[in-house]
Amino acid sequence: MREDVNALVHRIDSGRMRELLVDFVNLQSVNDRALAASEWYAGLLRASGAVEARVRHEGLIAPAVVAGFPGTMRAPALQFVGYLALPGPVRRRAFSVNGHVYGRAVGTCAAGLIAAAEAARVLATDSPLPGGGLLFLARPIGDPSAGTEDFARLIGQGIVGKAAVITSGPSRLVPLEGLGSCMFQVVFTAPGEHATMSGPEATVIDAAHMLCSALRRRQRALHRECTSLAGPEAVVVGRMGGGEHFELTPGTSWVQGVWRFGPSRGERSTRAEIEGLARRAAAACGATAVTTFRVGRQPFVLDRAFPLVRELQASYRAVWGSDLPEGGCRVPSDMPIFLSHGVPAVCHGPRQVSVRAEGGEECVAIDDLVRLAEVYLRLSVSILRESTPDGGSALSGGDAVINTARESQAALVGQGRSQ
Repeated sequence: MREDVNALVHRIDSGRMRELLVDFVNLQSVNDRALAASEWYAGLLRASGAVEARVRHEGLIAPAVVAGFPGTMRAPALQFVGYLALPGPVRRRAFSVNGHVYGRAVGTCAAGLIAAAEAARVLATDSPLPGGGLLFLARPIGDPSAGTEDFARLIGQGIVGKAAVITSGPSRLVPLEGLGSCMFQVVFTAPGEHATMSGPEATVIDAAHMLCSALRRRQRALHRECTSLAGPEAVVVGRMGGGEHFELTPGTSWVQGVWRFGPSRGERSTRAEIEGLARRAAAACGATAVTTFRVGRQPFVLDRAFPLVRELQASYRAVWGSDLPEGGCRVPSDMPIFLSHGVPAVCHGPRQVSVRAEGGEECVAIDDLVRLAEVYLRLSVSILRESTPDGGSALSGGDAVINTARESQAALVGQGRSQ
């Protein structure tokens, strides 16, 4: 890092990144090799200069890769957070052709992790890094609530930087607002009857239809009322059903869906509104309603005054020659987990050239992957240089959002060996 950052940029190896990306995607796509993908990425980080990299299992719902690139201070200044793809249906193996890599979840998961590892490799050639160095965390993408619990547990153990970059999400804007998600299920119950005995009264099937119609009307109203950078809230009914036989009036029906709510609403008011709509539909049909919820991600608002936001915009401008505009994110993010613990966080992922529905195949251009690694490299240099000797940082813009790790990176990565 004694060299000029422009000289460091020339060390980024596009051919190496292409080969690693293809191998990584293929490894993650094999149903019985999910753990192997974690070990593979931990090995890549070790080969890239991490002081220690290992797969953590203790007390976690899913295994997590944790690695540290040492700095001159004990507390890591910047943390890269990424996702390993879950095994699933694959139409064909990942491959590279005409300057692009095609494969399952290559853009959503793998490309950002490879770009971050390459940036760290370049920086580590002149180690130790100034300031607090870098910390890596990667875990399987999947159940949102499980991810929230694991991240919160690791943060509570001190495995966290003073700022975090999530290596997936929007690539052409910096999200200052984002929607949360609440999965819901409403079950309507009432006595069932044989078709020859039933009267003209409404049934639980009617209650389910009434709820769906009410949610659709609410969706239209939310579009009209929208003032958020993230866009209007979304209410989606994904499944509904009821009954056991075509000649029996059903005694049970159900509706399942998701409500993506904004920062101004919050989880409680979202739950209250769904429960109110369900009760009214049930009452109109002489049924009872039981509603259950599961919150996947919380909404967020990011302060545009955070130096982390400005540094990301400056790094993007230096690479792409254009500004990175401010906007909103409609896809639920893990940013709120870090923000709620006082850690400034941003999402910035790879540009996806195209997405193919068959087998979830995605496409990323190698040139764009190199540019993403350069953005991460320039951002890391800026953040590391801003780390102050006393363990504080200019990253947060205020003491209220500083969360300093308590141990050195090597110790952080090694936690749990004696547990």
